[in-house]
Amino acid sequence: MIRLIKYFMLMCLMTTACLAYAAGTKTKKALPPPPPRLIEAVESLSGYKVDAHTLFSLDSGGLPSIQLSPFVFEEDLPETQLIISKRAVILGIYASFIRTNTDSVRVTALPQLLAEGSQVNFLKKYQITVTKTRKDALKDIQRFIPVESLDDLVVKNESGQLVWSDAFNAVYGKRDNRKGVNALYMQLIR
Repeated sequence: MIRLIKYFMLMCLMTTACLAYAAGTKTKKALPPPPPRLIEAVESLSGYKVDAHTLFSLDSGGLPSIQLSPFVFEEDLPETQLIISKRAVILGIYASFIRTNTDSVRVTALPQLLAEGSQVNFLKKYQITVTKTRKDALKDIQRFIPVESLDDLVVKNESGQLVWSDAFNAVYGKRDNRKGVNALYMQLIR
């Protein structure tokens, strides 16, 4: 039963993200002021939520740090579970810089297995931690997308919501784009 509930929550999150992306023509407008906290900033762009136990604030000695814990399925291939971790790190880094004024961030992806019962099973073998500066994150994405600032990675749709740009989605957003995700991830960890 718990597995079914968790699966339903995951499907709701994915549906919300898809609807937000498809909510109409996107237009470039000034971004709203950033939320006051890193957690709120990442929640506003990522679909990861504190309430859903997929987003956590970490204490790392003054460096802004978060953990994203995407759900994976037992039936997923190991390479699929790993690519989900890489996608989470990428999303966490760029959502953090777009929506805050921080100069550096540490993002940890630690996927959690959707399993029977209410126990949370974190897959430590797919845990990834990347620390990045704003300047380096911009240089890294510029190898894939011609942007002047990280704010160029998002646009406002007709309903005023910030969504990822088509260019960013071409690299990151397509679930079957393992090559793009792997290439951007490898650039981020250099």
